[in-house]
Formats: sequence, C-alpha cells, structure tokens
Amino acid sequence: MHDSKGELPPGYKVDLNADADENRALAAFMSDLYRETIMKTMDAGLSLGKWVLTSLLAINGGAAIATWGLSMQPEMKVGACALFVAGIISALLSGYLTVKSIPERLRPIGEALGYWVTVRHDGERVAEMEGEQDRIAASDKRASRWPDRAGWTSLAFFVVGSALAAAGALDFQVQTGSQPIKIPSHQSSGKAPAPAP
Repeated sequence: MHDSKGELPPGYKVDLNADADENRALAAFMSDLYRETIMKTMDAGLSLGKWVLTSLLAINGGAAIATWGLSMQPEMKVGACALFVAGIISALLSGYLTVKSIPERLRPIGEALGYWVTVRHDGERVAEMEGEQDRIAASDKRASRWPDRAGWTSLAFFVVGSALAAAGALDFQVQTGSQPIKIPSHQSSGKAPAPAP
C-alpha cells in the first residue's frame, strides 16, 4: 500500500470503520486524553491567570505607591501614577477576560470529547468530525487574544509610567540640586535623633 517514501498512493482512502473494536480502543484512549486535557487546561489556565494578575497588580501598585513618595514635578508624579493605575485596571481586565474566555477555549475540546465518547460506544468514526478537531488550537488562540492584549497593555503602562517617574525624578534633581527621595538627617549623618522632650 505504501510507496518507497512511506506515502499512500493517490486516491487511496482509509476505511475508518474497518474494525469497530479497534475504533472503540482508540476512542477509549482519545476520550481519556481529552478529559485529561480539559482538566489540565482549566488548571493551567487559572493558575497562570492568577499568577499574571497578581504580578501585574503588584508591580503597578507598588510603583504607584513608590512614585507618590518621590520628590518630582507634580504633573510628572500624577502622570506616572495615572499610568500605574491604568496598568492596574488593565491587569484586572486581563484577569476578567481570562476567566470569561475559558468556556470558549473548552468548547471544541468538549465537542471532541463527546465525539470520542460516542465512538467508544458505537465504534463508528466520522472523518469530517475528526477533521474538525483542528479547531481546538485555533479556538484557544482566538480566545486568548484579548486577555493577552490586556496583560501586555498593563505591562506597557508600567514601563511607560516607570520611565515618566524616572524622568520626573531626575529632572527635579537637576533643577533643584536635591535628592528625589528625602533622607532624614539622622540617617545621612550617622547620628541618632535627639530624644523628644
């Protein structure tokens, strides 16, 4: 049946239903595989989503708090903090969209699982249904598009906000000749402060 290259001759068709018992064995394997895929997809997606959300919230929130304590031009401080707040909002949006995309990601996997459970029961395969299973990767990519964009946008807000805060702090230091972070005098001189009366 195969030529010297290991390929099937043109026009050769495989009979998917030549052996119902073999189909049932394959279906048992495939249905278990898809069931495990659903569980791992949910678990990995939620774990990764939580980690990304936490990280983006931490870097944007921490940067906003740290920037507020710097001595800099007020408009630069407000601009940088506004960007960090926008980063927080974008991170929350990314988390929300990730959770909302889970059903869309799982739908084609669930359909494939349903198909293989049916084959497991009746032993009959359908070539068109098996061809449709290529939609799984495309569906996952399509469903993750907006959560990914919101996450990258949050990171971009952090980077631009950090650059603005750094520029504002350095500009303030050059203009005033002072330090952007106020250091209490007892720390800079090495002496302990005098006790309060």
